[in-house]
Amino acid sequence: KLSIHRKFVFALKGDVYLHYNPFATPDDLRKQVCAYNYTPFGIGPVYSTCKIDRPSTLTPQFRNLIFDIDMF
Repeated sequence: KLSIHRKFVFALKGDVYLHYNPFATPDDLRKQVCAYNYTPFGIGPVYSTCKIDRPSTLTPQFRNLIFDIDMF
């Protein structure tokens, strides 16, 4: 199940990282991944709330499992 409380990270060129991207639907996530074609991304833990809503009360609710997949 996709959650807007899950942390997604995209690594752009020049060591720029976009953290805490909320996605309401799997289609929203797919569009973002396709927009950053061949950009590394990470799927992180689920937090108690969305970072955008309440950044000071952010606590992890579930652990994360990281896969490093190179698509080059």
